[in-house]
Amino acid sequence: MSAPVPAVLKLSHLRVELAGSTPTVVALDDVCLEIAPGEILGVVGESGAGKSLTGLAVTGLLDPPCRITGGRIELNGQPLSGLPERRLQAIRGRDVGTVFQDPLTALDPLFRIGEQLVETIRVHTPLGRAAARERAVDLLAQVELPSPAALMDAYPHQLSGGMRQRVVIALALCADPRLLIADEPTTALDVSIQAQIMALLTKLCHERRLGVMLITHDLGVVGEIADRVAVMYAGRVVETGPVAQVLTAPMHPYTRGLMGAVPQLTGSPQRLAQIRGAMPSLKALPPGCAFEARCPQALARCRAERPPQTMAAADRTLRCWAYEGAQAPYDGSRP
Repeated sequence: MSAPVPAVLKLSHLRVELAGSTPTVVALDDVCLEIAPGEILGVVGESGAGKSLTGLAVTGLLDPPCRITGGRIELNGQPLSGLPERRLQAIRGRDVGTVFQDPLTALDPLFRIGEQLVETIRVHTPLGRAAARERAVDLLAQVELPSPAALMDAYPHQLSGGMRQRVVIALALCADPRLLIADEPTTALDVSIQAQIMALLTKLCHERRLGVMLITHDLGVVGEIADRVAVMYAGRVVETGPVAQVLTAPMHPYTRGLMGAVPQLTGSPQRLAQIRGAMPSLKALPPGCAFEARCPQALARCRAERPPQTMAAADRTLRCWAYEGAQAPYDGSRP
């Protein structure tokens, strides 16, 4: 019997704090997630929920005063905690690729596309300049850009937004990473180009057996291409599971509120539901559930005790006292 394939990424009880704050501000608390090879995990939630911060924690790019103060990050079964900065830099470039929201911030306007690709390839691989250039042209072809050899001599401003984002994806793939973190990769693009970029990410994920963390606020995108979804609220994961199950039968009141605010294309027109109030400030989180003040199912226990992340069903986790099903503690591992 063959050994199980380790997760590309596993977060166990990850905690991020703002150093020097009084009282202590916890930006991420008890975050448990797992991404398998060839799987797309959609991470959704309101602005400020902690989605992008989770991605930055994985890549080791947290800006001060944010710092990891607890938990464990494993990449391909290997823990990252305690590694020296030089080792982390090598891992970031080789094993983790990142696609940012605005491609113009990821590309240097003063250098040609080919120069940026070749430099990145040579930093993270032993290839010489000629071989690196050949690989760069091949990567541009893999992300479905026309005339890739000619594009090597173009500057970023000479390309459309969609073409620039494809170049950024090619840059992220230069060292053949096992994990790709895509943070709102289509926000700055029009709808038709968004669909093309999402289709490209799906294709690359399946062909390369990449684990993909897709950070987005768009539930439609998640429903279209993700395999699983993690819903975040106030720095915590409140629900995870297969995307079809979570979006069609959400368990957490916050997830149900998000789905109620999505327009339906079939049936008679209905007024969209609205989640009352606003997400609390991280500086003034309540002692119990952070969603309690906005929750229509809040119990007395919700005000006083913070619910843990537990297994609610096969391959589904939940952080909610109102759910009455059998629950067991969850540490980020698949059942």
